[in-house]
Amino acid sequence: MVCNIHLMIACMVIAATQAFGQVPAKAVCEVVQDGGFETGRPNANWQEVTTGLAVINIDSLHARTGSWLAVFGGQLFQLLEQSLEQPVLIPPGRAELSYCLRIPESSTDELDRLAVRLDDVVLAEYTTADQPVFAQYVRVVHNLSDWTDGMTHLLRFESSVTGTPVTTFYLDDVSMNLCPSPAPPDLFRFAARWMGAGWTGHDLINLLEAWNVSE
Repeated sequence: MVCNIHLMIACMVIAATQAFGQVPAKAVCEVVQDGGFETGRPNANWQEVTTGLAVINIDSLHARTGSWLAVFGGQLFQLLEQSLEQPVLIPPGRAELSYCLRIPESSTDELDRLAVRLDDVVLAEYTTADQPVFAQYVRVVHNLSDWTDGMTHLLRFESSVTGTPVTTFYLDDVSMNLCPSPAPPDLFRFAARWMGAGWTGHDLINLLEAWNVSE
């Protein structure tokens, strides 16, 4: 098989498939179910509690991706308390929680807040003072190394707003990633070896896994 450097990766996929019949399955990296809320409402993956407006909403204009998002607040003239929670099993290893947050509007009430919890620990709390930073979507990442114990933990987003005037928090693309991104391999070192000799099927499989391209 002859490959130039631009087709090298495609050729390695073909060679690995020919050598072993299939490329090995990639490990399950995502433990949050429906982190983009795209299955709608009611949602079998998220438990929602609200004293007024629904949390999970269809709004493609304000969703970061897709058509659905979680909206905390946005109700005028009365106290609104809302929460979304989901149990997550976090195996030993490495884990990161990420989500995209936007605060498009805020009141002058410093008590308006959105908290992010894992079990009884508050990972982050956002208030009206954070609105300038989150005027557009910002991706937030938390290291969860203290929870990688093979146990089930409760991921929870909870808010309380007074609505005088309105405060709104948009939440989308919640993810709990168990697979750290690998460092990219030295392309030229692998290219030289590929174009030379000595590659085995196992070499190709290992390289594909390092580049995280197997399905």
